[in-house]
Amino acid sequence: MKKLIIVIPAVPEADFSAVIGKSGMTRFCAGEFVVLDAGGGYKNYQWSSGETTRQITVTVSGSYFCIVRDHDEGIGISDTVDVVVLPLPKPPLRVTDAIPMREGDSIRLNVVGVFREYRWNTGSAASEITVYEEGMYFARVLATEGCWEYSDTVQVTTRPRQTGRTAIIRRAEH
Repeated sequence: MKKLIIVIPAVPEADFSAVIGKSGMTRFCAGEFVVLDAGGGYKNYQWSSGETTRQITVTVSGSYFCIVRDHDEGIGISDTVDVVVLPLPKPPLRVTDAIPMREGDSIRLNVVGVFREYRWNTGSAASEITVYEEGMYFARVLATEGCWEYSDTVQVTTRPRQTGRTAIIRRAEH
């Protein structure tokens, strides 16, 4: 059996506490971010994520802290800030009837899954809509975590309705 040895660099003993400022919430939806700021006036910055700047822009879940060095070579260590990035819902649409639909018919579309709110591009706020015309249809949904996202898009097309009976005409032979 092989042993895995992980070497974690020692965190120096702190002479003072550094304070991390946050530009917004540390729990947010994918595609958003928070800026963490270790404060000004330091000679060096070393973030747990590897950056060496005063501020970092965080788009990934994780625990972040910063070690700073002042001009007198004193070392400051911040508290850890936990960032949680929530995944966006990507709900599919269910089509309950055949596409293309026949002229004059309708098709029902519904969002698969349970969400707090629904906003269709038709203006409807229901989880299901009935469509009578050709077009592109999609919904914007609000997940329980508070993230908005768009569903799949469905293109509805129509085909002409068949009219009456089909007549077969034969030519009589003389």
